[in-house]
Amino acid sequence: MAMGVEDELRLAVHPHTPANFLSDVLRDFRIAFPSVRIVASIQPRNAALESLQQGKSDLALLFTLVSLRETFKHLPCTAVELVAVASPEHPLAQIEGPVGPELLRDNMQITVHDGLISEEERQLCGYGMDGTEIWRVTNFEIMHSLLLDTVGWGVVPLSRVAEDLAVGRLVALQIDHWKPRKGAITAPLVVVQATDRPLGPAGRWLFQKFAEAGGLKPRPNRSIEKAWKAPQRGETNEYQNGRASQLR
Repeated sequence: MAMGVEDELRLAVHPHTPANFLSDVLRDFRIAFPSVRIVASIQPRNAALESLQQGKSDLALLFTLVSLRETFKHLPCTAVELVAVASPEHPLAQIEGPVGPELLRDNMQITVHDGLISEEERQLCGYGMDGTEIWRVTNFEIMHSLLLDTVGWGVVPLSRVAEDLAVGRLVALQIDHWKPRKGAITAPLVVVQATDRPLGPAGRWLFQKFAEAGGLKPRPNRSIEKAWKAPQRGETNEYQNGRASQLR
């Protein structure tokens, strides 16, 4: 029997999700399904996946460096340019030229993720984001405040700190092994649902809309970690064309 239109959809949203991307999609959703309520909560990756499994969320927007288990259906939806930043007074900001991974590991990192699995630690090895001295926070506002107060360094969406960089409240760190000259990496944001919890018409529409809105195409037989991988000199990755270029 066909499922009727839902009364409510619950979204788990990663703290680094671009606000304009989310609002653009939900604006169109409101027009298409005016009777369906949206309940959105900020959740790091692991918490969002657990929420999907437990049926507490219907959809999630998150970053992940490795392919998800078969219990989840996921599609890339937009590319986010990430940059490493610190306060101008931070020791890393005093270094001229690229900062090596070993120096990053020796300094406190502030993140909004809630722990990495072993596969992700392997992917981050060499990028300097696999240190042991890490403070994990639940939202960008806390992270931003700690960065400004020189507590640590962190990797954030360029769009969220563009004004800080322009006026000198934060400085971009040039990280060795990251994208040449830009000091940035481009990461795919994915939309996820639990395969054992079918969506109704509104949920299916929203899942597909998220996947289409950013202009990224799913690539058969391509793992997420290969798509995310920061390019070496002379290389580009599959997300550095099209929509990703509009984020710069």
